[in-house]
Amino acid sequence: MLVSSGSPPAGLTKISMSTNSSGTLTGLPTELLIRIFAHLQVEDLLSVQHTCRRFCDVISGSASLQYFLRTEINLLENILPSDFSLRDHVALLKHHETAWNNLQLNKFTRFLTCEESHARCYILQDGYLIYKAVTNTAQYGYLDLYSSSAQPNAELLWAHISLATGRPLSDMVFAVDHNLVVAIRSGQNGHATKASFLEFTTGSCHPLALVHTVSLPVHPVFDCRKPEVEVLGDYILVIAVHEVLGHSTFSVISWKTGRVTQLYHMLGDLRVVVIDPDNSLIALIKCATNSIELCKLQFIFGQPCLHSLCFLRLPIFKYTNPISVFTNGIEWIPTSKPQDRTRTSRERSFPFRPYRAGTIGLTLSYRTGDGARQYSMFVSIGALLSVAHSGVRHVPWADWGPAGTRILPLGNGILPRPAGPFWITNYAPLVVRDYDTLRARYIKKKKKKKKMTIPTTGEPSLGPPSTTLFGKHWREGEVKTHLPFRKFVAGGPSFKRVVQVVADREWVVVISRTRSRKRTSITVYYVG
Repeated sequence: MLVSSGSPPAGLTKISMSTNSSGTLTGLPTELLIRIFAHLQVEDLLSVQHTCRRFCDVISGSASLQYFLRTEINLLENILPSDFSLRDHVALLKHHETAWNNLQLNKFTRFLTCEESHARCYILQDGYLIYKAVTNTAQYGYLDLYSSSAQPNAELLWAHISLATGRPLSDMVFAVDHNLVVAIRSGQNGHATKASFLEFTTGSCHPLALVHTVSLPVHPVFDCRKPEVEVLGDYILVIAVHEVLGHSTFSVISWKTGRVTQLYHMLGDLRVVVIDPDNSLIALIKCATNSIELCKLQFIFGQPCLHSLCFLRLPIFKYTNPISVFTNGIEWIPTSKPQDRTRTSRERSFPFRPYRAGTIGLTLSYRTGDGARQYSMFVSIGALLSVAHSGVRHVPWADWGPAGTRILPLGNGILPRPAGPFWITNYAPLVVRDYDTLRARYIKKKKKKKKMTIPTTGEPSLGPPSTTLFGKHWREGEVKTHLPFRKFVAGGPSFKRVVQVVADREWVVVISRTRSRKRTSITVYYVG
């Protein structure tokens, strides 16, 4: 007997409730049950696991099923060839889950720098800590956290790269899995805005780029905001916003061939977020229409085109065009396959990487008669993908928003920062939130199995089932959202005088001011 991957577990539940186990699934050998359960989707497998003790024991005791569960729940893929057994991989996954559940941050190193903190912006990609300085110079630098030895309170060995651009850049965008830097130089006095494709490790022209510098489709006028650029595989996605002219353009550029294609033009502000890089699915966030358009980026005979899948309404409000949407951030997701990477031989204690993010963080800014109201909005990518595959073209807020989002007032002035699949929402004390529906369900059912006990220090707690916000700017005077989340509050780490925090699934880097404010402190923690 086999169960198809799309079959709901209801039939299994009904059969397992029989008191006569000789002719039911519960009476089958363990090896056969494992083969049957291996055909289930992760949601169904979670349901089956909590059907009866027999199924729970089989799934809990199977290394292959536990590996599938934990990699799917955490949206991870194994990227390095290894001699580890399957059970060793499961042990690493369990250890990593426990470390995050307890906010177990171990100090890797701390060092001081004389550089002014406001002149640098720090980024964390695939274990590389990167800074970029574009205000007064064109320079970036990186250090490889995986291959660096921990020397307490000593500055690690940075690789500093200075670019000969003639004048400062407006931005630099990194894609370390392609060994790529996109350096953007804004046009002035009638000069076009240009993008150069450079090699990340050296700063020289990228060897795979046939054309090393291209002109971006941005009008050379002073009302143009800095272009928003994101890398997706062999292409870069460029959003140009013209604030005075009041319109936005969306273009795709091949960084290998230099070909520029404008795909979209609209009135009002526009943002683009890649929600599924493997399938080239993107979300266009439109302020003027207060909506999200889900699209698939297709390539027909090498020509990029945009295929619209559906439109999702954002929360309903009373006023005309009162919303501004700013993308807080999203977990960095590599866009090249593991075999394409240039440094796959680096040793690491956690040989996994994300293949898709779980949530998007947005800032909603509503302009009302008595001022501006700002909110943090967390959007489930799983909910977006579910709607995209449903075939429904126009989806009202009530049909997806309340269940697929959580909106909170932005009261402390701290923008949530992505930390791998989680979000850092406070520094002192350190507070982390997880807005993934599957993980919340997984943890909730695990807790139900236990008897009533006093929670241990640092153990994550489930948030309230819903959050209701009130205000005159909402259509009915309120908006309610109930995307599940877990809340982690650290018993130890407390970050003060914070300038910036960057994090991923393995590292948390805190950039802070010293008491004298003349130097910047960089503290690197590893999770585990």
